[in-house]
Amino acid sequence: MKIYASLQNVLSFNFVLVATLPFIVFGYIVLQILSTSMEKEIAEKNLMLAKALTGEVERFLAEPLNLLELLEKTLDKNGLIHGDQINSYLNSVIKNYRFFNRIEVLDQKGIVRHIAPYNEDYLGIDMSGQPFFRVVSELRKPSWSTTFISMQTDQPTLTLANPLNTGMIVGYLNLAVLNSIIDRVKIGSQGYAAITDQEGIAIAHRNKSFVAQRLNLKSLNVVREGLSGKEGTYRYYFKGIEEIGSVSFVPQTGWLVIVAQPYKEAFVPIKRIKDIIWIGIWLAILFAIVIALASLKKTLKPLKKLTENAQRIAAGDYNLTPHPKSYREIDELTNDFQIMIEAVKTREEALRESEEKYRSMMESMKAAVYICSPDFRVEYMNPAMIKRMGRDATGEICHKAIHDLDEQCPWCVHAKIQQGESVETEILSPKDKRYYNVSHSPIFHQNDSISKMTIYRDRTESKQVEEERNRLATAIEHAAESVIIASRPGTIQYVNPSFERLSGYTQEEIVGQNFRILKSDKHDESFYKEMWDIIAKGNVWAGRITNRMKGGTLRDFETRISPVRDSSGEIINFVSVNRDVTQEIALEAQLRQAQKLQSIGTLAGGIAHDFNNILYPIIGYTEMAIDDVPADSLTRRNLLEVLKATKRARDLVQQILTFSRQSELELKPLKFQSIVKEALKLLRASIPSTITISQNINNACGAIRGDQTQIHQIAMNLCTNAYQSMEETGGKLELSLDEIAIGTDEAIDEVSLQPGRYSKLTVSDTGHGMEPAVMEKIFDPYFTTKEPGKGTGLGLSVVHGIVNTHNGHISASSEPGKGTKFNVYLPLFGSADIEAETVSPETLATGDEHILLVDDEKQIVDVVRQMLERLGYQITVRTSSIEALEAFRASPAKFDLVITDLTMPNMTGDKLSGELMNIRSDIPVILCTGFSEKMSKERAEALGIKDFLMKPVIINALAQTVRKILDES
Repeated sequence: MKIYASLQNVLSFNFVLVATLPFIVFGYIVLQILSTSMEKEIAEKNLMLAKALTGEVERFLAEPLNLLELLEKTLDKNGLIHGDQINSYLNSVIKNYRFFNRIEVLDQKGIVRHIAPYNEDYLGIDMSGQPFFRVVSELRKPSWSTTFISMQTDQPTLTLANPLNTGMIVGYLNLAVLNSIIDRVKIGSQGYAAITDQEGIAIAHRNKSFVAQRLNLKSLNVVREGLSGKEGTYRYYFKGIEEIGSVSFVPQTGWLVIVAQPYKEAFVPIKRIKDIIWIGIWLAILFAIVIALASLKKTLKPLKKLTENAQRIAAGDYNLTPHPKSYREIDELTNDFQIMIEAVKTREEALRESEEKYRSMMESMKAAVYICSPDFRVEYMNPAMIKRMGRDATGEICHKAIHDLDEQCPWCVHAKIQQGESVETEILSPKDKRYYNVSHSPIFHQNDSISKMTIYRDRTESKQVEEERNRLATAIEHAAESVIIASRPGTIQYVNPSFERLSGYTQEEIVGQNFRILKSDKHDESFYKEMWDIIAKGNVWAGRITNRMKGGTLRDFETRISPVRDSSGEIINFVSVNRDVTQEIALEAQLRQAQKLQSIGTLAGGIAHDFNNILYPIIGYTEMAIDDVPADSLTRRNLLEVLKATKRARDLVQQILTFSRQSELELKPLKFQSIVKEALKLLRASIPSTITISQNINNACGAIRGDQTQIHQIAMNLCTNAYQSMEETGGKLELSLDEIAIGTDEAIDEVSLQPGRYSKLTVSDTGHGMEPAVMEKIFDPYFTTKEPGKGTGLGLSVVHGIVNTHNGHISASSEPGKGTKFNVYLPLFGSADIEAETVSPETLATGDEHILLVDDEKQIVDVVRQMLERLGYQITVRTSSIEALEAFRASPAKFDLVITDLTMPNMTGDKLSGELMNIRSDIPVILCTGFSEKMSKERAEALGIKDFLMKPVIINALAQTVRKILDES
């Protein structure tokens, strides 16, 4: 229902608006002018104050600078003050000029030679690493440092350095006096001044804790602008309070002087003026309202009487009381009102007769009907609607009465009915949750108003059946699983889009075909017979099945076939729901492989440390024994074989660690083709003449980035496996190396390598080949098809680990009787133009320094001690890290180098290294270990350890490392 504005209110409002608008506009303009003027005045005043404080700071800084220049002239004059009197002289300066905490005199090398107040502990300290020393030495002019909190005074401090002929003089300036400068500033009750250094850190502030905490104020725009060289006044928020602050720049040191005041306090006068203006405006409005009400009361009195008469007509009372004479326009309105009353009486009679006719018609209808007024009120309900509702809701709001809704129905067509249209809709009533077909028709009244007649027809049952059918069809069409519906003989009648996508067949191609079109060779006839026997008896068959797709490819499915019965219970169809599990089966196989690799990795880490500790003394004693026997003796040859065997054992541990990805790689650019050729050269002598070798190596193939020893293992292991499969029958070993571009030149189904260029090594043979069951296990550790004594089962697993560690991929294919082929993909690093490394004969590096040797294994300590003593070094041995720490603490200058094991009881080698460097920071340390998951060369360097060696270490490597570290230190 539309609500019209009151004439009295409109006239009153307009009168008040005209009377007060000039006051409001004038007050606003005055307020803006005063605000702008005062803000400018405050900004200028605060900026002048900031610059005045800057002048005081500059004067404060000039005095110590003048003093140091005076001291420079005094100390540089030969004979004026003797060296043994300088400390006393400086002490007298400190007493007379208290702005210096300390004064130091440095020689040309930056060594403290004199100090006041005198403190013997500071004499001889090297200050050459300080920034001010480098600046003053190079520029030969005074230098101010950045500020810092002095450990002696807990106050902000900075150093002022001035050059001397034979060095420089440095004064430590106490900045506490800055607080006395800013404390004299009074700006209102809450204003304050502050000083920051050139990095925005507070060095003087009303809140002294800010200075102690070295609070950085760079987040404030007043500080940021000042640091960028812009002096001025800015508004900002600090600690949740809006402030207005002015900033000035101290040129000598780059400091900022800030004068700040809370914005509200600064603009209190403007607020008072604003309050006065608003009080005047409200008084004017109140005065205008009083005048408006008084003048309008007499004018509107006749209209109120006319309103009373209209209300009586609406209630059916046509006997009006006479209305007093008033203005001409109002009298004419009253006469027209009387004419209208007579017309209303006549029309009411005709309407009453028409109403009786359609009421009797409505009450005889079986459909539920109600009539709604233009303002949404129920005017009439027939008996069928009353029965449906359970009550007569005439006079109530329609959406509340019919559907129990607090707001207009979402499907409401009331607006269209008011335009004279007839509408049909279908709704779900929120009241009884039933579906209705609803017809809406307009009823035109003589007063041009339009009511709405609505007829309800219930169609809930038919709607539910239709929706259920649509829902089922939609679910099947959008299902991720493929769905097949077939007749009882097995003829396909329907397939969903998912089946088309997976199989490659379209609806037109597959409908009418028999289920046999999907049959694969993976199952025998008994499998299919058992399946059809189950579903033919009306039972559900569920299981995993392999089907052949349109292109001949095979896919695995989790399938459930269910019978469909008619109303008599007869089976008329079968429904097959199939979930594609091809990828899941592949992932399960990969998971099993990963778990096997993880188990050998755990084993490798467990045995590596102890096994390397066992090998260490064997290799060490053997190397020393070889040097002690004649070069052409049988004993020397035997010892060389022992050394060769122990190095093979060491390499076997390295292979296991490589396989489990727990070894450190030495990655560098390599020419893959050179390594492959070298491997073929080594193998050619041991390959029987019944086996021919064919190679196709692209010499222009780009470089890879890898560990040379491990890449060599890849070629050796693959070629060895190939020729061993042909030892008895003979055959052909083919080897090729070339570049490929993944994503453009070649598609690799079994691997998802990143797009890019790769080197591809292919090794194939014409040997006996492998069954699929064997192929699944070829990369398993300790799995071998060779006879006992001919293989450990680690070769291919190590190759697999090396390839994965180098971010590559290895794949294999084989058929019984047709041979085997391996493809290895390694990412290219650059061009093939890599210079070959030259190896020069090594000589054992010697020395005479004193080395502290620490290891809890007595055998290792003994062999390393002998090795180092042979090289000329003095050795102190400790088998306990605690005892080693005590020995070093007792005489830290005695030792030139420390060699320590990592894994020791009570204190590990890295912890011991840290304690040693706390005692003497420049002591070089070499850390050794047989195996560690937590320690690497990079981590050792981060701890300050000079080198990191893996046990067992041969004497050449030990000699080179020790000499290198000692020379560098």
